[in-house]
Amino acid sequence: MKKLLLVFAMFLFGAGAILAQRTVSGTVTDENGEPLIGASVLVKETTTGTVTDIDGQFTVDVPEGATTLVVSYTGYSTEEVALGASNVIDITLKEGVTLETAVVTALGIQRDEKAIGYAVQQVNGDDISSANTVSVLDALSGKAAGVQITQASGAAGAASRIVLRGQTSFNGNNEALMVIDGVRIDNSENHSERSLGGVAVSNRAMDINPDEIESVTVLKGAAATALYGVDGARGVIVITTKKGKKGTGVSVDYSTDYTISEVSLLPRFQNKYVQGVSGTWLGPETGWPLSWGPLADTLFWDGSDYDYDKNGRIVGASDPSAQTPFTPYDPAHDFFQRGTMWSHNLALSGGGDNATYRFSFGRTDQSGIVPKNEFERTNLGLSSTADFFDNRLHATTSINYINSGGRRIQQGSNISGLGLGLYRTPISFDNGNGLDDPEDDPSSYYLPNGRQRNYRGGGGYDNPYWVVANNPFRDEVNRIIGTMRLAYDFSPWATLSTTIGTDFYSDVRKQVYEIFSRSYPTGTIIDDEWNYRQVDAYLNLSGGGDLGEDFSLGYNLGGNLFQYNEKNLYTQGDGLNFPGFTELANTTSITTINTIDRQKTLSLFGSVDLGFRNFLYLTLTGRNDWISTLIVPTKDFNASDIGVFYPSAS
Repeated sequence: MKKLLLVFAMFLFGAGAILAQRTVSGTVTDENGEPLIGASVLVKETTTGTVTDIDGQFTVDVPEGATTLVVSYTGYSTEEVALGASNVIDITLKEGVTLETAVVTALGIQRDEKAIGYAVQQVNGDDISSANTVSVLDALSGKAAGVQITQASGAAGAASRIVLRGQTSFNGNNEALMVIDGVRIDNSENHSERSLGGVAVSNRAMDINPDEIESVTVLKGAAATALYGVDGARGVIVITTKKGKKGTGVSVDYSTDYTISEVSLLPRFQNKYVQGVSGTWLGPETGWPLSWGPLADTLFWDGSDYDYDKNGRIVGASDPSAQTPFTPYDPAHDFFQRGTMWSHNLALSGGGDNATYRFSFGRTDQSGIVPKNEFERTNLGLSSTADFFDNRLHATTSINYINSGGRRIQQGSNISGLGLGLYRTPISFDNGNGLDDPEDDPSSYYLPNGRQRNYRGGGGYDNPYWVVANNPFRDEVNRIIGTMRLAYDFSPWATLSTTIGTDFYSDVRKQVYEIFSRSYPTGTIIDDEWNYRQVDAYLNLSGGGDLGEDFSLGYNLGGNLFQYNEKNLYTQGDGLNFPGFTELANTTSITTINTIDRQKTLSLFGSVDLGFRNFLYLTLTGRNDWISTLIVPTKDFNASDIGVFYPSAS
């Protein structure tokens, strides 16, 4: 009898488990409606899953409590699909990270994916441009595994950091090396040590137009980056730009994007007590910093003539002068605005049997969520390819001009920074003085006597509208990136090529602190100019082919000369003679600092790829860098003292 009851109970438990789950079916297709064969369909947070059949169809048993399916397919972005009441779901996957037969590896070498002994992630240009971001680095976010993209701030034109291999240095640069069309480019932010800081400047990756990118390859492991030597230790981002196509007529492409940004979350502020102490209101003229005054819902404005508020002074309900019930201000909410980004891109391209061309123009205008925070960028590009001597000689050239910059906002943790003055403003003080456009009307941040109007009577922190109007940081970058490559095919076993790339830019900055600014009460003007020159030149001999029926061999031997020269002229003028005239000639004392940083690196490198029956591969690479900054002036020169060797095998 006991055995019979036990069997019956087990039957009921099993039946309950079966009834608790459900069966979901559907079809997985691409954006063109074509079925994806072998796509993975997994019930999230379980080991239950299946793959699609030849028609892209699937059927999966979903356990009780499961709410999401995770659908993935090689070369497409992974989708998480919420389960609703229906048991039939059709899913469309978008193209994402592409793992095609040929991938771009170190030094721009194209190789068969299956012949590579390390992971390579490649993102196509459509996914970059469709992200609708100002920065190409922000467009990479979420599109490649292990890529850490961190924005410096939400300000217009602010830099983004890209880290591929973690923190490889305690106090040095951990960002990935950036390579465009086979040559390195600079991605510095540039900071002068004497400046007050607190401004979210651009790094030079911001100069790249995302709409002009054909593909981005992410190289992370030591084997993948060894051919870049010391600079590749942090990982490498290899960018290939768009070119014209052979055998096509004239093609005109135009695109425009418009995006809106708003503050998503603000800190919680107390809204019960006004400025003061022990239940007594103390006005801004007292300089009192805290908000422990009377309860806001017991107060009135008296309507008197008062420089700090158009509604008058604050009084209690029993005061005979009480006129209008007091309404708390919301300083943070009232300050921020809607940000916008508008970009336009125009390209003219084409090609014949032996040559191609592409001309491109791009314009981006971005306004931040902070008033007067702006960033603009103009891109002009011209590229061409040509083949000569029965397609044995190949020439590729490209030149890009970039003008970028804008108006930045001082937002650091200092008394002239935006945040301290804004977030500490009491609910009884209106930073904008009741004006519709306070950032453009001096009566919001100036008192009639010419001193600063803020909630501390001119002391404490700068009024936020004073910060955006009177403490501007302006910058302008003019940059030229050029590349030229010549290659001659002697035979499949021998191609001789040379590539030279240049990266020249000037970055001119001006930071102003008007008279009565809290950080510099007498006024200060900072002119900060950076000039950068870089040359990256390669000479390569490469080739390859089959060694009999079973073996194949490929090789690449070469040398590289890389040098840069960076100059910084920092000039600070203190003590303005007259307000409103923001030139160094208007200051009483001037300090100038001139710094120069330069380096040369001479390198020899090589790689050998051995294949067996198209399934077993061995790749050996090595690079030796001789770096000028390792020279010790007090020692006799020895080349081995400044040389660093980087081997790899995969």
